[in-house]
Amino acid sequence: SGLVDRKTLEGKGALAAEVNHWLILGDSMLVCHLAEPIWGPLRISDSMINALNAVTGWELNYEQARKIAEREWNIIRCFSAREGFTREDDQLPIRFMEEPVPEGPMQGSHIPKETLERLKDDYFTYRGWDLKTGNPTREKLSELGLDFAVKDVGKGS
Repeated sequence: SGLVDRKTLEGKGALAAEVNHWLILGDSMLVCHLAEPIWGPLRISDSMINALNAVTGWELNYEQARKIAEREWNIIRCFSAREGFTREDDQLPIRFMEEPVPEGPMQGSHIPKETLERLKDDYFTYRGWDLKTGNPTREKLSELGLDFAVKDVGKGS
């Protein structure tokens, strides 16, 4: 059906990473986030790729557009690592982790720190990043042709 079960953790790391790709590609195209629903579901859509190709003269397919977005996310993470950002900085507001939702379909739920850590593990694993640091690995950067950024991620990546 394409719908996401809000009450399970399964697949959320992959979903978050793919939504990140969709959003950053839209950001790169200067698409207003309010206009993004016209592009289709929460993924890089054919209409987004067609618009990018029309503007640039490129002939990208889905995988090529996705790879551009993945490279962008990895470069951003390398910059953040260079500036001292670590896995510990990937946090939710305390309120999300400690205060249960007061009403609605998710009433009573919250995201305890242990759950957040599991979600981060899933996300980092999907991305091919180091679980301890949350940074791209040398292998991931090499795979993406970003060897120049290895120096920015520090030890352990």
